[in-house]
Amino acid sequence: MEKVKNIISDLKSVINRKNLILIFIIVSFSLVFQTINQSYLSLENFTNLLTQSSVMGILAVGLAFVLLTGGLDLSAGFNVSLSALIGGFVFTQTHNVYLSILTCIIIGIVLGFINGFIIVNLKLNSFIVTLATMSLYQGATSMMGEGRVMLVVHEVYTFIGKKIIGFIPVSAMIMICVFLFGSIILNNSTIGTYISALGSDEKNARASGIPIGRYRSLAYTILGLCAGIAAVVLIGRISLVTSNSAGNNLLLDSFACVIIGGAKPRGGSVKISGVFLGVLLMTIITNALTMLAITGVAHQMFKGLVIIVALVLNEYGEKMKIKKSFQGSPNQIKS
Repeated sequence: MEKVKNIISDLKSVINRKNLILIFIIVSFSLVFQTINQSYLSLENFTNLLTQSSVMGILAVGLAFVLLTGGLDLSAGFNVSLSALIGGFVFTQTHNVYLSILTCIIIGIVLGFINGFIIVNLKLNSFIVTLATMSLYQGATSMMGEGRVMLVVHEVYTFIGKKIIGFIPVSAMIMICVFLFGSIILNNSTIGTYISALGSDEKNARASGIPIGRYRSLAYTILGLCAGIAAVVLIGRISLVTSNSAGNNLLLDSFACVIIGGAKPRGGSVKISGVFLGVLLMTIITNALTMLAITGVAHQMFKGLVIIVALVLNEYGEKMKIKKSFQGSPNQIKS
């Protein structure tokens, strides 16, 4: 009986009002785009959507952990770039695909840990620190890449990035596994509870004896892990590595997914299910803009607009929640 109650509780947390709104928007957009292009809802395009969402979705999970603490990581996109570049370089030198994959993941973790270490130990603002490391990682990527294109062709990378089982790409399966990992950590572990407490009320979290620095650093390390996995999937998808493989475009897309999913920049509120729906919505919009031949500057402007709208709606929803809570406590008003 207790297990049934837990399952029902988990379903309620997934199917909340915000998620229902996102599902409605996703369905509405899909139907509108289908009227414009009759092949939009085809199985082939659905598979293409899942493939496109994989790298962005994996990084979005990591960003959700950092935003949950009230922090920010502007270097996440170049973490993916540098991890992929070093991993690709290792492959071209050794032709050992497993060493290459391990290198991508380790570099991602190390770069994420560096951000967390500096922020925690020097007690600096995450925006300033990650702005600096973004420039550092970008410079390192450009210097190591030197305008070269490294082909990374191996059956393991091809399986990860291009193999489709049924109609589900392996890359999307990896993304879903990362989402499940993120959901389990946030909802069913002490780590998730403590990381959530940092963004909700850091003073109370500190007073409760939670080691603030350790868990804030862990959030950035988890983001680094996700960046490393995203680098592996990215190499598998495009079969080559350059200094422009990811960068700020990937960061902007992933950040938009987390904000659309209901995250607040000041922290304390992130639902992995909402982030997943945010990934689907951003992928649908990006795919539709591409099909309509809307690219370049207009594309980036639209994404920026989406982020602004999502931030405004999140803030409005929070104010309405506070207002209803206040109105629903007449005894407190009388006292």
